[in-house]
Amino acid sequence: KNAFRLDLLTHVPNLRRFFLSRWYPEGIWIVMMAIFVPVTILGFVGVQDREHSVTLNLFWAWWWPGYLFLFAFVGRLWCAVCPFMIMGEWLRRLSLWILPRPQLTWNTKWLNRWGAWILFIGFVAIYLWEKLWDLPHHAYLSSWLLIIITAGAVIFSQIYERRLWCRYLCPIGGMNGMFAKLAMIELRSTQQVCGSQ
Repeated sequence: KNAFRLDLLTHVPNLRRFFLSRWYPEGIWIVMMAIFVPVTILGFVGVQDREHSVTLNLFWAWWWPGYLFLFAFVGRLWCAVCPFMIMGEWLRRLSLWILPRPQLTWNTKWLNRWGAWILFIGFVAIYLWEKLWDLPHHAYLSSWLLIIITAGAVIFSQIYERRLWCRYLCPIGGMNGMFAKLAMIELRSTQQVCGSQ
């Protein structure tokens, strides 16, 4: 059944070294935030029209189509470098360093039952907001969308352990998970190794 599978980590040694290096994911996180933060701020203080706005062009003309296109190739890899998650993770680490405390565990049974509905409602809300207020042509509204999603990641990262927002509640992550099933690349355990060792 594995006749058409190719283990990239074995066949591309540099790829394995990259994933084991200090550059992944923290190095990519720094680059991602160096782009995300200024682009979000420019949505509020920069040019607002579609032709000249860096925020609108980068978000709606490049990131969104590119994000959808990448599903078929790398699946959920975006979630490893998502700026919403990065901000939540960084602020979680900082808050736990300042105020050490136990974080709550997930109510997995409840989330398995209702999480998909929350994702669906969140995605529909974003879709309606995008269409009714014409987000692709209003930079400040697009920046508000980015901030609201980031706020969700930050708030839930402060309360719950292990990225509850990303796994169960993020509307973009939920869409990512659904379409990632089409990806030609997957991360899978080696059963013979994991089962015996």
